[in-house]
Amino acid sequence: MTTQNVAILFTDIVGSTELSQRLSPEVADEVRRSHFSILRQAVAEADGTEVKNLGDGLMVVFASTSAHSGARWRCNRASNRPTEPAERRSACAWG
Repeated sequence: MTTQNVAILFTDIVGSTELSQRLSPEVADEVRRSHFSILRQAVAEADGTEVKNLGDGLMVVFASTSAHSGARWRCNRASNRPTEPAERRSACAWG
């Protein structure tokens, strides 16, 4: 049996329930779609693999911590655009 260390990234939208209550259903859905689009692009650029998504959260695995760091940096950079209404949170684990 072969084992390998991996990095796992977990993300979500901060305050998504409150955000969806403040926005119209159409706008809230667009925020969620934009969120996943930004994340999936960053994950693809860093050779990550989406394992699971639920609601506004995403779980991704990377073969290395450096690839994970690149994806996390891309996500953070994209989410800091002034036109982006949602704040993203992420956490990681590796081993």
